[in-house]
Amino acid sequence: MRILMVSNLYPPFYQGGYEIACKQLTDALRMRGHQVRVLTSTYGVERPMAQGDILRHLRILIDPHRMRREILFKELANRYRFAHACRYYKPDIVFIWNLTHVSASLSHAAMNRNIPVCYYVFDRWFENWDADHWNSMRRSVSAIDRILVALGILLGLPTTDAIPCIGNAIFASQYLKNMALEHGLPVERNPVLRWGVDTERFAIKIEKETSPIRLLYVGQIAKHKGVHTVLQAMGILLSEKGKKDRYLLTITGDERQFPDYTAELKDIVRDLGIGEAVTFTGKVEHKSLPALYSDHDILVFPSIWDEPYGMVLVEAMASGLAIVSTATGGSAELIRDNETGLVFNRDDPSSCASQIRRLSDHRQLLMKLRIAARSAAEEMLRFDRTVDSVEAYLQAAVERR
Repeated sequence: MRILMVSNLYPPFYQGGYEIACKQLTDALRMRGHQVRVLTSTYGVERPMAQGDILRHLRILIDPHRMRREILFKELANRYRFAHACRYYKPDIVFIWNLTHVSASLSHAAMNRNIPVCYYVFDRWFENWDADHWNSMRRSVSAIDRILVALGILLGLPTTDAIPCIGNAIFASQYLKNMALEHGLPVERNPVLRWGVDTERFAIKIEKETSPIRLLYVGQIAKHKGVHTVLQAMGILLSEKGKKDRYLLTITGDERQFPDYTAELKDIVRDLGIGEAVTFTGKVEHKSLPALYSDHDILVFPSIWDEPYGMVLVEAMASGLAIVSTATGGSAELIRDNETGLVFNRDDPSSCASQIRRLSDHRQLLMKLRIAARSAAEEMLRFDRTVDSVEAYLQAAVERR
């Protein structure tokens, strides 16, 4: 197949797990003999450019309050770039990952060219399709907006919020599918395909009892991720008599994305007097994560928002870490309390500390959860099976055309 992958962000310029997953799938499909070209935005680069089969050509407009004519210009420019890619690449299918801040109208452009469209829904952008810049602008009652919309429609932009080929959407979690259903999207028959992990790359490391207990956080350094919760939990644990040297915590993530929150976290560390036990590593390349996981005992996943999925959880499970996590959104489908991990209440440092304490006091429980998490990854969350399913789904969509 000739596949045109479309995503608003693409590594090495990314923010979360779905962009990494997009690249992993792109590489896997190429390994299976498919021709895959990626069309993404200029996020992270100074100007539009081509990097081999990666076309960083799409305009991205993150601030929705910019002048409205910029939205029209973005839409028309992205339609031109998309048409150019289709004309020269001649894809059999367009595989869309995320169009946030880019142009939802690109899926209409594909249908107008009689190219089938599939979606892998790894985030909540899909259910908010009607909030896309162009769709929002079309509903405006402003006189100038109505003139710009009329011009855009005259130049071929869509007149509807309808999602083309909505039946070809694959959801990464039941949570994401449920949110789409609650939003009124007709996706009752659409499949849920949970993202898998290469269990050979993330090899389990069973080791003898160690001291201190090594805790790890991996992800965005952002308030909705609840990093402050695990720091406050560390303060509780290290204040207990005889436990001052029992725990170490590593926090991995880009500290520059939300500098105010990063400063807040470091204030917490200073105020609690736990600086010797906490290490901020900054952003770590994804290829280095297997070694990072193997150096730790427990992954703490303290998210306080409803996670779309939880790619870090799957990687940690495959690596055989014990997991202490909130059960929010899609992550609740991965972590079963007392089976594949221990669950604590969101934004509750005492609950988090209690579960970490259980694992440090009961090493047999820790080892049991590590082995169970790895087994679950091997049985249900294998990357090769994910690729098999996606490949078959794309092929079927091409044949239905």
